[in-house]
Amino acid sequence: TFRHPAVIAKTATTLDEMTGGRFALGVGTGWMQSEHDAFGIDLPPLGERFDRLSETLAYLRAAFGTANGFEGSYYRLDPIEVLPHPADVPIVIGGTGPKRTPTLAGRYADEYNLFVTDRETLDARLGVMRAAAAAAGRSPESVKVSLAGPAVIAEDERSYRSLLAERGARRNLSADEYEALLTERNVPHGTRETTGASIAALEGIGVSRYYLQEYRDLADIDTGSLATAFSILRP
Repeated sequence: TFRHPAVIAKTATTLDEMTGGRFALGVGTGWMQSEHDAFGIDLPPLGERFDRLSETLAYLRAAFGTANGFEGSYYRLDPIEVLPHPADVPIVIGGTGPKRTPTLAGRYADEYNLFVTDRETLDARLGVMRAAAAAAGRSPESVKVSLAGPAVIAEDERSYRSLLAERGARRNLSADEYEALLTERNVPHGTRETTGASIAALEGIGVSRYYLQEYRDLADIDTGSLATAFSILRP
């Protein structure tokens, strides 16, 4: 909603050059009404945003690839070679929707990102994504799957139980209830010695990257625990 796909493509190419190929392009529908209001940018209805996102992704693939051009209802690109070519700009598509987001990810994405969720929901989303990839003539395994969310990790069992009790209390849950919720939602949790089990569970269902988001608890998180989480979760 903030940028025409031509601007996205040229900006991505520039960042790809500046970073030596380390840039990844995340694209989504846009959602925060107050932000759009503050900047004076229209936020179309969700259906139109998805239509625009679909066209943007097709446009980007055309701009990054062969000189075939693209023609849509909202955007068009003449059949020209867009130079310079990016060396490699992976496209990341993220969202929580059950159908359109995973379908677009299967068609166009190099990486499909979801927020932590339960196994049933995750399996359903991945099933849609992989079916869409196959229908588009792509290998479903070529789309990296990533999750974003918190991590509840401590150096030892005593610190871990204390962390569970503290964070569970904020949600009116006991330590055991909160731990069960973390397990259900596939959130990495435990001590330095035991967290590997939850990481292995994610790997077992095809998740190969985890984005650690601790902004909700930054005000009172112990920096040592955060460092422990990063040391365990790093690729």
